[in-house]
Order: sequence, then C-alpha cells, then structure tokens
Amino acid sequence: MERAQKDPDNEDLQAILGQIAFSLKEYGEAAKRFQESPSKLSTNPILLLNYTESLLRTKANRSALEAVERLPENHFMAQFEAGLILARFGEFPAAERHFRLAGAGHPDPLSVAYNLALVQYRLRKFEECAATLEEMRRGWTISNSPDPPDHPSAQKRERMLDLLLLAKKEAPVDVLRQAIDRDPGNAINYLAAAERLVEGDKLLQAVGLVEQGLEQLPQSYSLRFKHAHLRYFLAQYGMAEAEYRKAAELRPDLDMPRVGLALVLMETRQLDEASTVLQEVLQRTPLSFYGHYLLGELAILSGVAPGSRVESKAVEHLKQATALQPDFFFWEGSSPVALAHTSLGKLYLKRSDPASAVRELEKAVQLDPEATPAFYQLSIAYRKLGNKEKERQTLAQVRRLNQQRRQLGARELSSRALRKTRLGIGRPPG
Repeated sequence: MERAQKDPDNEDLQAILGQIAFSLKEYGEAAKRFQESPSKLSTNPILLLNYTESLLRTKANRSALEAVERLPENHFMAQFEAGLILARFGEFPAAERHFRLAGAGHPDPLSVAYNLALVQYRLRKFEECAATLEEMRRGWTISNSPDPPDHPSAQKRERMLDLLLLAKKEAPVDVLRQAIDRDPGNAINYLAAAERLVEGDKLLQAVGLVEQGLEQLPQSYSLRFKHAHLRYFLAQYGMAEAEYRKAAELRPDLDMPRVGLALVLMETRQLDEASTVLQEVLQRTPLSFYGHYLLGELAILSGVAPGSRVESKAVEHLKQATALQPDFFFWEGSSPVALAHTSLGKLYLKRSDPASAVRELEKAVQLDPEATPAFYQLSIAYRKLGNKEKERQTLAQVRRLNQQRRQLGARELSSRALRKTRLGIGRPPG
C-alpha cells in the first residue's frame, strides 16, 4: 500500500492490488485500483472482467456496462464469461449481446447457446429462445444409445429440451398445431401444445394430441411419459401403468418413469411390486426424494404398527425425504416436501408424540397453505397437546378449504392438480 501511495502511476502495482482486493471480496477497493490501471485493463481481459464484476457488486452498473464493452469482440472465451457475469447481476440485454459475440467462435457452442437461450427466456423473447435452441438441435437427436463424442451429454440435452419446452409453451395452441403440421417428427411441439391444452382444462384433447405424436414417434420417451402421466391423472391406471413401463424401458437411466409406475402400483394396491420398484430407485439414487417419500407412504398404506421395525423404517425414509429437495415434480403446486412432512406428522401422532407431530405438520402447512389433510392432522395434534385455541383455528381452516373444494368440483380439482405438475421439467429460469 505504501508503494502505491508513493507511486500512484504504477499501473502494474495498481492492477496487482486490485486483484488482491478482488480475491478478498473487497469490491469497492478492487474497482478503485483497477480504475487506476487502464492500460492493463485494455490488454488483460481477466482484469477487465474482474473490474466489471467489482463495479456490478458495488451497484455501479452503468460503469460496468461501459467497461465490459472494452473487451475484444474476437476474444470468445472472455465474451462468454462477460455474458455469465452480466446475467448473474440481471443485466440480461447486455448479457444477450455478449453471448451472441461468444457464439461466433467459442469452443463450446452448446453452452453458449443454452445460456443465450436462458437470457432470452428471461427477457421473454420466447420465439427467439426457441429458435436458438432449435438451431442447436440440428445435428443431434434424442436416442437411447450412448452419446457420440460430438453430441451433447444426456444431461445437457435434457436441460436444453426442458428450456425449449418452456419457451414453446408460451405460444398459442393454434401456432403449435401449425408447427406440428410443418414438422410432425418434433416431439417438443406435441408436448408444448398438450401443456397448453391442460392449462385450458382440455385434458382429453391433450391425450389425443400426445397419442398423435406417439403415432409419429413411438420411441419418444417424453411423449410416452407424458401420456402415462395424463392417464394417471384421469385415473386410468391400467393405461398409465402400461405407459410408465414402456417409458422406463425407453429410458432405463431415469428414475421418473419408475416413480410414476410406483404411484400407479400404490393406487391399485400392488404394494409388493411398488416396494420393489422404489427400492430399485434408491439403489441407483440413494438421495432420491421420491424413493424415500413413497417408501414411507407405502409403509403407512400397509398399516404399520407404532413401534414396529417397519414403522421405524418408514420414519427414517420420511425424515430423509424432508431433508431433500425433489429434482423433478409430480406435484408442483402442492409442495412434495409438504407431503412428506404431513406423513411424518401422522406417524408421530400414532406414536402418541403430538409435539413432534406439530413440528412436522406446521412445516407442512407453511409449505402448502392449501394442504387440507395436514391442517386436519394438525388440529388433532393441537387437541392432544391441550391447545384448544389453535385447534379451533386449524379446524376453521379445514372447513374453509373443504368449502373451496366443494365449490370447485371434482373435475376442476383434477385439472388444477394436473396443471400444477411439471413432470421432469426443470423450473422456469428465474
């Protein structure tokens, strides 16, 4: 610091001090030091990027946007990093520009395209987002075989297709039907149109459209899985079971079809096979939320006795589930974690442990304020603890929720539940 004070024009020293301050997360000091080394910033993209981030972290966004424009347009790696930094701080228009520059020569064009599409999605440029991803899809297709070296990894493809579906979903059904007519071999258009039909409470039309897609693409995992899920929510369990089994054959590496199959098997009281399927899920994915949650539910369905070994195992599975976050959603609106807390609360009530039950059930209703079963169980727990006032308030909430359900009717409830699902599709960006 003394040398810097004695020789303030020493840009090498100022740049080093800026880097030190940046590494210590002293962003105001870093920005100040970088600013005193303009010649170094003009020749070192890393310094310029760190300067840009320092300005963003100190809320000097306008200066940051001016600084980052000094990056060489043909330094594709730096342009990509600039896009990532700008997107992280919500400067999406600028991030889009820098991702486009990076796309001209970056060695990983798929990563550039995906991040460009993410930014376009957040800017609500849905058509451009879809176009970006469709362009990158040319040359690779979904298959069950191992990925060739020049194809994107399965995980990267899944992420890109998830985002593509989310972007496509913003288009009207008529537009999506036209896209189907133009390209009947594109599963995404069928899926997006089916999602829009579900949102419009046109479940049977959605089923018909997915089946139309399966006629063209019988080996499409996404369409097969969607068909299974629609049949499940229509309580057509025989068809759902068959379709989940086919989906599992198409993608043996994924847990989602097995979870769906287990749900159907539980609905149809095929509990032994459901247990086997879920154990297979946990063998492959020990931290599977649904594996643990549904095994706990399965034990409750089987009528476990308090204090038994099976009951203790069920509690362990449900505790594990409450500590995890599901990586895909069958019940997007009604928090899956809330369901696990509710079931755990029920088991504590059977153990005559109302204090632990209250703890779990209060978490459940906090996560899902429309969880009628959780509120009802919570009222019982309050009564067992002698808390009459909280019991009264909770029962009043149960009555309100039941009244709402009666007003909606069974069909609308089913449609609402289906609209809340997002079956393996990641959450929308942002």
